[in-house]
Amino acid sequence: MEVNIISFIATALLILIHNCFSTYNLCKNNKLK
Repeated sequence: MEVNIISFIATALLILIHNCFSTYNLCKNNKLK
């Protein structure tokens, strides 16, 4: 169970970080335009 919880948290963090970078890139691209 502990391994599953850790994997779930790690996956959630990776998704959040990926979303943050994607949003940041979109905002930066829009500002450049």
